[in-house]
Amino acid sequence: MGRAVEEIGLRGILARSTMDCGEGLPPKWRESTNYALRKQEEHIKRWHGQANGRIKVWFGLRTIFNNSDELIKRTKDLADKYGVGIHMHVA
Repeated sequence: MGRAVEEIGLRGILARSTMDCGEGLPPKWRESTNYALRKQEEHIKRWHGQANGRIKVWFGLRTIFNNSDELIKRTKDLADKYGVGIHMHVA
């Protein structure tokens, strides 16, 4: 996605959707809390500020019921560390 935004010349905020729990969540979508945080941080380091600042990266949490309290709290800490926002579906 970042490459497409960069090549086309758009501005964009990218967020990797993460989920570490939840009833009915397909097993292939579930990630460990540590893996989800590590992948999000890699995404920030790779893309945030690229394309002359046109690409921003925020942390992404799918929904409140698909994320553990630990993932939510640690995501907030990392968002503060990097000075970025958090995207979450609420409906």
